[in-house]
Amino acid sequence: MFTMKKILTLGAVIIFLAGAAVLGIAASQPPVPTAWPTLQLNSTPTPATTDQLKALVVRYYELTGNAARTFDVSPFSSVFTDDPKVSLDTWQVETMAKAHAQGTGMLSYELTFFGNWKQGAEKFEELATKAKAEGRELTKDDIQAVSSSSAIPAPRRTDPMYLPMLTYKSFVVDGNQAQVVFDDGGQTLKFFCVSTKNGWQIAGMRVLDTHV
Repeated sequence: MFTMKKILTLGAVIIFLAGAAVLGIAASQPPVPTAWPTLQLNSTPTPATTDQLKALVVRYYELTGNAARTFDVSPFSSVFTDDPKVSLDTWQVETMAKAHAQGTGMLSYELTFFGNWKQGAEKFEELATKAKAEGRELTKDDIQAVSSSSAIPAPRRTDPMYLPMLTYKSFVVDGNQAQVVFDDGGQTLKFFCVSTKNGWQIAGMRVLDTHV
């Protein structure tokens, strides 16, 4: 039986699942993480630093949630960065390869992810509008015209914006690098963050657990 919390947290992983549908990534293929820089916990992070990192996580959900509905990625460079020391996860590398995209970092990945989602969703919307105007249902040929498979392209999200319930597990800060582990109610994630002239930014992401 779904509770309201389950219904809300289900939305927190829709973006990841939609990306798999858009780019044809098999959900049964587990990612094999590559190594990140090792951080040393020399001292307890200051409250000011942890507050900045928490604000970054919140901003991540605000920007990606909006992009899932509007495909506006113009603010992404304020949150994500490509850092050559921080590698993408295997499934992210595969996403980039399937899209024949340039770049090897988190900013490049997010731009590619939403760019592909937008392309498929907008083609499908145009097709659905045309079919409706003609008073008919979509056909298999219609779908194949906008998708490389028989699956309907993932549509843009239309549910109201909301911030998931975030539970922070740990913060490790080592100079201008940090790792944040947190739970959004549907997944446990780890962000690798770097301090730049624009403040803390996300350079890497790992999905540690999914529990919707």
